[in-house]
Amino acid sequence: MKKEHCKKSLLEDCDCITVLHSYSDSKCKKYRFPLSYGRSRRNQSASTVAFFKSSSKNSPSPTPNKTEQMHKPRPKVIVDYKKSLIVILASALSSISLLSLVFAVSIFFTYKRKVYKYTTVYTTENLGLTQECSLRSFSFEEIEKSTGGFAEEIGRGSFGAVYKGTIGDNNKSIAVKRLERIADEWEREFRTEITTIARTHHRNLVKLIGFCIDGSRKLLVYEYISNRSLASLLFESENNLSWGERLKMALDVARGVVYLHEDWEVRIIHCNINPRNILMDEAWTAKISDFGLARLHSRIKKEDDSTSKYLAPEWQKDAPISVKVDIYSFRMVLLEIVCRRSSIEMNVSSTEEILLSSWVYQCFEVGQLDKLVTEDEGIDWTLLDRMVKVGLWCVQDNPSLRPSIKNVILMLQGLKDIPDRRNIVETLRIQPGASILPNSTTSSWPSPSGHFAFGFYRHGQDNDFFVAIWLISGNNKTVVWTALRDDPPVTSDAKLQLTMDGKLALLDEQGIEKSIAYNARAKASSASMLDSGNFVLYNNNSDIIWQGFDYPTDTLLGGQSLPNGHQLVSDSSQNNHSSGRFCLKMQRDVNLVLHPADSDTTLDGYWDAGTWNFGFRTRLYLYETGLFQI
Repeated sequence: MKKEHCKKSLLEDCDCITVLHSYSDSKCKKYRFPLSYGRSRRNQSASTVAFFKSSSKNSPSPTPNKTEQMHKPRPKVIVDYKKSLIVILASALSSISLLSLVFAVSIFFTYKRKVYKYTTVYTTENLGLTQECSLRSFSFEEIEKSTGGFAEEIGRGSFGAVYKGTIGDNNKSIAVKRLERIADEWEREFRTEITTIARTHHRNLVKLIGFCIDGSRKLLVYEYISNRSLASLLFESENNLSWGERLKMALDVARGVVYLHEDWEVRIIHCNINPRNILMDEAWTAKISDFGLARLHSRIKKEDDSTSKYLAPEWQKDAPISVKVDIYSFRMVLLEIVCRRSSIEMNVSSTEEILLSSWVYQCFEVGQLDKLVTEDEGIDWTLLDRMVKVGLWCVQDNPSLRPSIKNVILMLQGLKDIPDRRNIVETLRIQPGASILPNSTTSSWPSPSGHFAFGFYRHGQDNDFFVAIWLISGNNKTVVWTALRDDPPVTSDAKLQLTMDGKLALLDEQGIEKSIAYNARAKASSASMLDSGNFVLYNNNSDIIWQGFDYPTDTLLGGQSLPNGHQLVSDSSQNNHSSGRFCLKMQRDVNLVLHPADSDTTLDGYWDAGTWNFGFRTRLYLYETGLFQI
């Protein structure tokens, strides 16, 4: 259709408001009102023309009659695309710009009002805290400048890194602890702890100089201690330490604890005494740091595996605590001072040496304290014996059996006799001839703290029983070890006994004796259910001749390992503790493999740790913190 014909069709069609004529294909397209989704394409502007209806400027305006109204053509509308587009875009951009400006101004004044309010509260609170405890309040900018942008890290503790800095005209050295895990909701507790710390004053405590609270950024400013930590001195330095120096370090720590426990106006339980928190000044005087942060430490204690080995059992089990938790921690520090090694050491010649406290006790029992030290000469055997005895006295799992810190000092100085730990141990041990019955009041032998028990455990709802060790947590009991697990359960007529001839045996309802510790190396003269969950048999020399930890069934406890050739086999069900379907085995090639228990070969394993080339002594070890290590 030609252009003129297309234009004519627009004028003749009352319902049509516009037409598009294409030169390329001579097509004419009509459009009705309202128009929508229109757009202009540059590459089509030369080949397409649009016609719009609009009213004539010179047309008369008499009132038309009905016939004229029916046949009168509708007004023409002519639209300039470019001008319309410019107007639309300009209007839209102006509106957007105006709204953005209004929004930005609102945000600015809101932020300024909040910042002013926060700054006022922050300044007021810090001023009150400064007046209350006579500490200097630092701004974050001051501390950042004094540390050179936190450039020199000199240590790292449970709460974060420690940086060296200088303040004042004389460039006095300071240590800045930047607390990394103190959430905003703990700020009230944090301020309370600062007030507590600031009022303490003792030569064996690190002095707090000031603080900074700037929103989520919380920092403590301490006096600078030049000779780093006790951990560095004991485990990293090759300098020889005389026994007099070792005793002085132990007494310094003990005196600091006495002040916190008994000599200050408020009793402070440290809860985390360890060599990293004990610093040595220029005169090699030991000073305790991080005290007064116990409530904050309780929030994060499970995240820090490096220090939890120093924590008392009741602290790790969320049981009520007392000052005796610090006595337990002090014993670990004391034994580490004696032996100059960590409380847990994997790089040792035998498994007995992994746990320092157990190794020290074994050496003490057999009179071989020389195994604990590496020096060839200059050993003060009297002082070595005394420090070991005090350490063992403090290591009791039962808090009530641990001495007070004042008695610890007197015993270390030789001014008070040290009780023989074996006397207490003997009162807790099971003697030959002892027995228990399933339905009696003595159906089990508990550990000193009552957290574990060894004895008869009811099999489901039936009147059947099996011999087991279980963990007690409130009203809940969790079986962690089972004796003779694939034998049928016994009735209430059975008896578990430590016989007079030194056997740990189960006597069933038919009078048949079944040995539980059939592979013990000798006859047992006593037995103990320990707070670690381990049931042990001793000979006359108090040497362990058999222990349940060497024969795990389906569970590993803290301090227990899975050696080469041993395995864990799952229970059949929650109430049936016989061998189940799955097995975790440390193979002879020291590869840790999960496989079906009914398989004759671990080639059917569905997971392995890939440890076959780790060495013959490789074992799976479970720390008391819950950390596994191969």
